[in-house]
Amino acid sequence: MKGILRYVLPTLCLCWIFFACNQQGDKKTSDSTDVVNDEQPSKVAAPKLGAVPIVTEHIDGPANIRDAVNGEIIFTLDDDVKVTATDTHNGWCQVGLQVSITIDEAASMMIAKGTDLRIGTEVIGKAINDIDLYSISNGTAEIVGFTKDQNIKPNTIAENILAKFINAKKGEPITYAYLSPFIQSFNLVEGMLTDSTYKTYEMYEDWINDPSPGYRILLVFKEQQLIGIVHTRFLSLNQVKDETLELGYGFAPIDTSDRVLLDKFKDKFNDFIISVD
Repeated sequence: MKGILRYVLPTLCLCWIFFACNQQGDKKTSDSTDVVNDEQPSKVAAPKLGAVPIVTEHIDGPANIRDAVNGEIIFTLDDDVKVTATDTHNGWCQVGLQVSITIDEAASMMIAKGTDLRIGTEVIGKAINDIDLYSISNGTAEIVGFTKDQNIKPNTIAENILAKFINAKKGEPITYAYLSPFIQSFNLVEGMLTDSTYKTYEMYEDWINDPSPGYRILLVFKEQQLIGIVHTRFLSLNQVKDETLELGYGFAPIDTSDRVLLDKFKDKFNDFIISVD
């Protein structure tokens, strides 16, 4: 009998431990689920922006830049290089930047295959094939190409950061002071549509497809409080129904307590944008 117990008891102990662990694990899962269901959804934290301005999109690299969607690689860019990026379509976007060039490159309007790409003395990429140059001026030129949208750091896209700031407030008033870190980091400047009623801060679209670009983002304030956002690219805003302006612009009404005020601004914007187009 003692011999049998010597083998049976350890087995029983192991079974008991296994059962207890499973019960404890199930309890943790159940408790965590109950807590999530009982609590109100927490606010999304507003992003913390560093002291160095973001200004524009940054490459998540190294990244290949091509002559067309799924085309031939023409150059590469290193990680964190600042570029101008268009809106994305089917997972691709165009990017452009100014690079430093030599007198010979300016004369030939081309950077030769194998050449290091530089901004000043800093190497920021490499020419994999010959690169055509645009807007040559004072030792610099613009180069452009196509890249996958995953090669752009999401936290350097203005619309992503702006949406996080707005959504974090959960419908509460949004002040200039609250948005000031965003305005400064992306270099928004006071807009032409500022008057005695409205104060605006603007960011322009990319120069790649339009040498005289229009607005990309226009923040509209009334007495230091954000009332709306004019935009050309998608803004993922919670509980905000986008409205349409002239020439394909969108308008996100943030403070709808004074509908007349919003409609007057929309009319003002439409008149202005048609007159300057």
